[in-house]
Amino acid sequence: MTSRLHAAALSLLGWYLMAPPFDPKGNVIEDAPLEKWEILGSFDGADKCGVSRDVFRERLRSEAQDLDAELDAKIPAGKFHSEDEAKEAGRATAAKTDRLRVRFQQVVCVSTDDPRLKPRGRTPSPAN
Repeated sequence: MTSRLHAAALSLLGWYLMAPPFDPKGNVIEDAPLEKWEILGSFDGADKCGVSRDVFRERLRSEAQDLDAELDAKIPAGKFHSEDEAKEAGRATAAKTDRLRVRFQQVVCVSTDDPRLKPRGRTPSPAN
């Protein structure tokens, strides 16, 4: 295929901005098959998807920093009733920011014709 035809074929494809799913406890399932990932947006070009990916990553990074700053502001202001409460809030915030960081590192653009998006079918059982 010539490079012009290849470029034309790629321009006809759609693109998904995708992120790994969360388990019921809110942890990122890093090894989930792509077909299980969340579609955050769809685009008519890889370049537009890439720009959105970068914006999404920055938004998640910012959310993680905001959570850290919020916790840092509460501790000196005496917003906690006990040291244990402050430590628990710190652990919960750290866990949430870690999940956000894991997710923003894994956000990807995927072509709509990527075979990994197709559900893995089961082998049909033979008729009796």
